[in-house]
Amino acid sequence: MTQTVQGYRATRNTQGHLTIHDVPIFVECERGDVCFNADWIQTAVAKAKQAATEGYLPPLHIRHHDDGPVPEPAGFFKITRTGPITFKGKTRTAIFADLVITRPWVEEDVLAARLPYRSVEIFNVDKPAIDSLALLDHEPPYLELPMLMVADVEEPSTLNVPTSGQTVRVASATFANPYLAQATHAEDGVVACFRRGQAAHLLMQDEETMTTKTTEQATGASFAYGDDDAKMADDKAEDKMGDNPEKKAEMADDAEDADEKMQEGMTAEAVCEAIKAGTFDMEQLAMIVADATEVMEEKGDAMEPAQAQVPGEAMARMSKLEGENVALKARLDERDALDQRKGDVGAALKRLEDRPLGSDLEAKLTAYHKDHGAAAFKDYVDSMVQTFGALSHSDTAAVAFAAQANKTPGIALNYTEQGTDAVERAAQFAREHAELTRHGATRMSEDRYVAVNMQRVGFAADA
Repeated sequence: MTQTVQGYRATRNTQGHLTIHDVPIFVECERGDVCFNADWIQTAVAKAKQAATEGYLPPLHIRHHDDGPVPEPAGFFKITRTGPITFKGKTRTAIFADLVITRPWVEEDVLAARLPYRSVEIFNVDKPAIDSLALLDHEPPYLELPMLMVADVEEPSTLNVPTSGQTVRVASATFANPYLAQATHAEDGVVACFRRGQAAHLLMQDEETMTTKTTEQATGASFAYGDDDAKMADDKAEDKMGDNPEKKAEMADDAEDADEKMQEGMTAEAVCEAIKAGTFDMEQLAMIVADATEVMEEKGDAMEPAQAQVPGEAMARMSKLEGENVALKARLDERDALDQRKGDVGAALKRLEDRPLGSDLEAKLTAYHKDHGAAAFKDYVDSMVQTFGALSHSDTAAVAFAAQANKTPGIALNYTEQGTDAVERAAQFAREHAELTRHGATRMSEDRYVAVNMQRVGFAADA
């Protein structure tokens, strides 16, 4: 066993996380009809070690996942080994693990022995595995394992010093408010303790502020650097004077003169001299503010008011800016739409290559995209791809057909007396017959095919 009377061994890594080592979390037992024997334990440990090699460690949380309060995350744990322990007066095989605490408030509870119990969670007893581990504050666990107590924490020899631009976690802090105490003297002068890893920073209460003062209000914890700088400057000045009585007398006279000037005129020059001499305080500042307020009230009527901006002008300027923004946005939207239209049309032309769709295809596509939008344009191009087949450049008949696609077939001239519309329809049927014949889709003659289709649309051949 690793545990002693003082508790389990604990260390802290360079990230500041507390690790409690070699803690027994499960032991051979029986619960109901299920027997968790040594074989079950060995299988569960082997599965956990395999998952650890692949970068997975099971979760550690406070309380069980049941119908009670929602469990709180605490960290994770790593199953390390199996070993014998004495449980219920008998030597049995137990599972040991290292518990890694990643939440500062959970670490404080563990170190204070406020989470002394633990209990595993097993999702499926037929598949041996320790799925998670719950830390408990008062709930009695099923397995009465040794309580979770921690000995001294071993801090790392080196710290992980963050570099520029690296995100770091804020150190944990413990605060104590000395003003809440009943006594007038604080026994412990620490107001806050910031701790991270091996480093700790203390903010101390200035004991002088805890005593009764007649002319100054207590300043509380000395967080301001200006007070410290002033004290250091006074110390340096006193060191320079040494035992020189003439220098001390000269400085005393300067302080007295500055104080008299403050009482007489409260001018800016007097304030500066009082600050240099160290005799300026908050009461004098209050006097300056009161005098300045009185002067302002006396001269209020004589002072010219600051020129205010006319509300109408401000509204007009805001409206102008808003209009310019709207116009600029419209231009940008139009440019984006044009760029998208050019890109979509270019892609469509590439998809429709080698299809007999006429020489003005690009203009038709551009107009359709502009009128109906990108979504409808895509469906339009898809329908054209499915309707019109591409001509093969290796097919001599197809090349010949494409070459004469714009010529009027001779059979169509039989309908010249009925107008250009009849000629165009006849030429269309003649081209359809040629395409169907090339693919072996019809055995009808060209004359018969054109005549039948022309009669169907209301045209008869010329006599």
